[in-house]
Amino acid sequence: MKTIVQIENMTKTELIELIVKNRPEKEKAYLDEELMTSKELALYLDVTQQTLIRWRQQGIIPFYGNGKTILHKKSEIMAALRQNPKLNK
Repeated sequence: MKTIVQIENMTKTELIELIVKNRPEKEKAYLDEELMTSKELALYLDVTQQTLIRWRQQGIIPFYGNGKTILHKKSEIMAALRQNPKLNK
């Protein structure tokens, strides 16, 4: 059953808290994932951005986005690296 909430007089913080509180658990976990840009990931892994491009093209690491905006979920990257021991330093 859906509940109607009057949001007209809510502050921005109250509205955000209401949205987060009523989000399904699966969605909360998805949104809490740490996302990294390719530049951030390259620095984190101590590899070049070209290496990340090659890994994406080879299907070694997962990514999200298109064009200039590419994001990586840190947990998925770490899992991919564990599955490919030759990539670990």
